[in-house]
Amino acid sequence: MKQKSMLLCVLVCLLAVSSQAQVDPGPDGIGIYADLGGTVNNMFTSPGSVELYVLVTNVQAPLGVGSWELSVDVVGPATYVGYVIPYEHIQVGVFPSFSVGAAQDIRPPAPAILLMSLFFEITGPEPVDFYIKEAHLPVGGSLGNYLPVYINGDIHEDLRNLYPSSGSIDLPVFRINGEAPVATVSARFGDIKALYR
Repeated sequence: MKQKSMLLCVLVCLLAVSSQAQVDPGPDGIGIYADLGGTVNNMFTSPGSVELYVLVTNVQAPLGVGSWELSVDVVGPATYVGYVIPYEHIQVGVFPSFSVGAAQDIRPPAPAILLMSLFFEITGPEPVDFYIKEAHLPVGGSLGNYLPVYINGDIHEDLRNLYPSSGSIDLPVFRINGEAPVATVSARFGDIKALYR
């Protein structure tokens, strides 16, 4: 009897554990995250250095992400320090606008694709909001709707929109020292079980 009770207790504990899903489950999403899985879109921190990740989520282009363009707008006490693009590329423009050509290193489709890491110095305790918009550059190619874009692999005629995880270029995709601007999906066994009552 004691073994059955212990086994039941272990099973209940395992089933009660929360799992977190990607912030943006929609196709061709773009956001800024504190993790490489695209599940954390806010953080609380004291003044100091932070590293954030610009991720494309749920890419629909069959060849993946070739070249891309976007800009990052920051509102609040933060100073831009630098960026790292983790593959061979050609970069036109400087922060906050990026127009990046993937030399030969096309990012294949995946649930989350790292475009770049961004580094900031947080200079105060107030909230800092991050927005993703179209690149403000005279090169390349917006589709005329103020959204960031990418190219399907190396097919330059196949330009596609990227949709901010917040649902709009006017809403933040990441926040420091404030509540998450985009709700994450969380599933607990009790919540799922309640659906069947």
